[in-house]
Amino acid sequence: MQRFIGEAIDGRDETFLTYVRSACGVEIPQYAASDDFERVLLQVGFDIFPALLLELEAGDNTSPYQASLVLNSISIPMHERMVQAAIEVDEFRRLFPDYQPESIVKLEPLWRVSAFVQWLRGDGGSVTLGMLPASVVAHAVTMTGILNEITIEECFLNIRKAIKLAKGLASGASCKIPQVVGLSGVRLEDDVPKIELSGATLTNANSFSAGYLRGWGSARDPAAVLVVDVDEEIIKLSKDVESAINNSPISMLPGSASRRARDDVIEQDRKEVDLARYALLLASPFGEIYASQVEVATVLNPVRASGSAQVPVGIRHGGSSVEIGAAWVSDIQMLSSRIRESHPSSLNIGIKRLLSAAADRIDPMDSFIDAVMCWENLFGGAQETTFKVCASLAMMLEPDDVERRRALFKKAQDLYNARSKLVHGVSEPSFETAQEYRRDALLIAMRALRQAYSLPRFLALKGSVERHKYFLLNFGSNGEPMDGIAPS
Repeated sequence: MQRFIGEAIDGRDETFLTYVRSACGVEIPQYAASDDFERVLLQVGFDIFPALLLELEAGDNTSPYQASLVLNSISIPMHERMVQAAIEVDEFRRLFPDYQPESIVKLEPLWRVSAFVQWLRGDGGSVTLGMLPASVVAHAVTMTGILNEITIEECFLNIRKAIKLAKGLASGASCKIPQVVGLSGVRLEDDVPKIELSGATLTNANSFSAGYLRGWGSARDPAAVLVVDVDEEIIKLSKDVESAINNSPISMLPGSASRRARDDVIEQDRKEVDLARYALLLASPFGEIYASQVEVATVLNPVRASGSAQVPVGIRHGGSSVEIGAAWVSDIQMLSSRIRESHPSSLNIGIKRLLSAAADRIDPMDSFIDAVMCWENLFGGAQETTFKVCASLAMMLEPDDVERRRALFKKAQDLYNARSKLVHGVSEPSFETAQEYRRDALLIAMRALRQAYSLPRFLALKGSVERHKYFLLNFGSNGEPMDGIAPS
């Protein structure tokens, strides 16, 4: 049905639905545009927008980027107009420097007008003049559907954003493009349309985004979608497409500069997603563990007609998703902002272990070990680790009540000793006991890390040894050093 209502009518420069609009007396709006390229793309967006209003059938996979759907939905004259307008854009001329507008006489040669582009993320492939405008429209339509704001005004806004982004990338600039991440384990209540985090947006998955992510290999439909801006730019542009394609795999061999750069970019992408998941986890109500899992992640580049995705390897957890209500939103946003502003790199291992323990481990004993490793990243050291870690946690979390501090110290010490026996093969707890250990260790880790982001001087310390000294040697009842001097 999505394809039918957007199909072009033979011999007419309009889609079936636009024809029906006109026949019924509906006024077709005029589009204010900065140039002809924007004007044509807005018209195409208007023509195919109704496809977003229909629910996808169960199991249907929305074609990634839908560039082919865009081309199937417009007439040949409209396609020619898009391409003619595109080649008049200075930034796009950089991609096809030898091609002149006056040489466009029919569509067939356009598919042979291409350039090979090597991207910062390690992807490489040809960009075709005949597909470029459709890719820009498809990017905008996809973002409109994914962000759950399906109005014609939002579609037009996203088309303008996609044009600006495509021009920036084509010019050789470093740009931020959206990474779309399907999450399970959490979803938003109906009265929370979306949550704006520092550097990310969280919204519920709908039939469009679920179908889109299924097309990228998601094993199950996500409950929510996280959109994170990530870096992208053209690092190499070649007119000799065949030669560039043949040499591209060689440039990405392990140890090569291109491969290292690609790996660094992908690692930074993962960190951006983890920071958002970390904020959601630390904002869990007291005594609860609200963990999200990544089902699939893909980036949307408006210059490309296809993309790439990362699907997590391993068994995924089942179960229902926790619903995020309006009362939780401000807490999530506050923690997201604090983490973004003051997160020290020395806690990166702690984040990985905490998220692994809360969301990714299947075996509760593995999860328990990860959670205690998170404690060590916060307060561990080379000697007498058990006392330093457990005492620091107790001082940090129970500064004003001696009895509760003693109880927490004993509990942490018992958990630490159980972890040591487990990893050294002395004893292995039952499944039920391991589940209890996992929960207790996770809750302590989450409380401690959440508290850390309210102590800026503590976060400024260089490592775990300095952090345990902060609490054990110079601690006041208000959670700050008694002498009021910032640690060096």
